[in-house]
Amino acid sequence: MKVPRHHRSTDYGGMTAMIDIVFLLLVFFVIGAAGLPKEETISTVLPAQGSIVTPVPQERPPQQIDVWLKLLVGPKGRTVVDMNGTSYDDLKFLKEQLKLLADFDPSNPVVLDVEADVPYGDVVDIYDTCIAAGFDNIEFATGEQSG
Repeated sequence: MKVPRHHRSTDYGGMTAMIDIVFLLLVFFVIGAAGLPKEETISTVLPAQGSIVTPVPQERPPQQIDVWLKLLVGPKGRTVVDMNGTSYDDLKFLKEQLKLLADFDPSNPVVLDVEADVPYGDVVDIYDTCIAAGFDNIEFATGEQSG
């Protein structure tokens, strides 16, 4: 009786498929990463000791005024804008007034003070209106107001 010999197999068929898949994944990720925008850092000046620094008020021209736009929900559920004490239900008329103010002095800072229940679409609409009017400085009020 003849004793069978053990043969070592040199078939690497399963390994070839895995190498192909790894190569295709590598190509996929390299090409996919090539289209991403370059990441940049936001430049900022931080205090040396990590403390809070109170800004010093800057000298302002006498004709410059703050334009406060307080957005709130009116009694009928529509957004009402209070601009420096004058309420505007008609946003079209408000936009005309903002354009006139921007034509007079576009460096006047506009401060948007938005109540929590105002629809975000109205906030974006007023913000876009201020930009379209030509204002250079548009800010959002945060926290409690003093005084």
